[in-house]
Amino acid sequence: MGLAMPKISRRKTIQYGGIVSTAALTGVAGCLGDDENGEFPDQRINLISTYPEGSGTTAIAHRLGTEITEQSGADVEVEPIGGAAGLRGTGELFGREADGYTFALLWSPSQPLATATNPPDWDILDLSGVAEIGAYTLSLVANPDYEFEDFHDLVDRYNDGEFDTVGGLAVGHAWHITLAIARQEADWNWSNFVTFDGTNDAIRGVAAGEVPAAITTTDVAITADQEGEIDLINNFVSDGDPNAPDVPAWVDDLGMPNIDFISRYNLLAVAPPDLDADRRDELVDVLSDCVESEEYQEWADETNRIAGMGATGDDVNDMMGTVIEEIPERLDLDELLEE
Repeated sequence: MGLAMPKISRRKTIQYGGIVSTAALTGVAGCLGDDENGEFPDQRINLISTYPEGSGTTAIAHRLGTEITEQSGADVEVEPIGGAAGLRGTGELFGREADGYTFALLWSPSQPLATATNPPDWDILDLSGVAEIGAYTLSLVANPDYEFEDFHDLVDRYNDGEFDTVGGLAVGHAWHITLAIARQEADWNWSNFVTFDGTNDAIRGVAAGEVPAAITTTDVAITADQEGEIDLINNFVSDGDPNAPDVPAWVDDLGMPNIDFISRYNLLAVAPPDLDADRRDELVDVLSDCVESEEYQEWADETNRIAGMGATGDDVNDMMGTVIEEIPERLDLDELLEE
């Protein structure tokens, strides 16, 4: 299945899985807020990427930092602090001042899930949620040689015994859990799980015939599909991905139960605990105009990223809390990890 993916302006996407236009949320013009001490920000901002230099998260942090500087004049220092599935950088916030000048980028469900499976000595829900500023989605890709007609055909052929293996990232990772929940919901009888080091590695594995199918990020899979390396079978998000409108969506096209809490990755800006509400709102204003700027949106378009403002404040914490609460209700995680 080839994919002819037209460029979609996220400015035309008023609502997508929780991301809505900045105007609808804030009605704010300008990238600066005022308080009794003058304009915010008026000093250096420390932006923590919870993944190492060279990661996609750090690339986003650098681009966002550039936009903040261009619009506000404030210097931005990006601090890539990787390790422990993103928890090392996340935990760094607990030792920083809650003044609005330090915040981090993390992903939900990744970090909330990591705290549930390997609890640290802090509670991720104690962080101050600032804003959801982007997302990416997960998709199933397959080797073109098998000529799967669609997801249902793929499931039928697995269930008939033709295949039994799928690929993804580490055991217990959100991608693995997405496939496990999809297995339950679709009565899909895969039994072996092969791990890869990342999306590109998984796509190479599928293209080389190491596994018939694997879960990957949609943004990278789009290019591989266009080049004929793999077939994009379906998206695991309820209404699909705006960058891949021809790829069947999990709920809207396949009629499956919603699993967005695990299959849709939300990029969250979070700050140290007890950030003042007024200062949080000022930081939201800064992020809103920067993320929705023409330059940032063009960069997102060019890289097949979903960028825009979504949940803010306590709703960000609720988003992370949903991951922690929902997984035990949908899946026996201990049993999965023992497979």
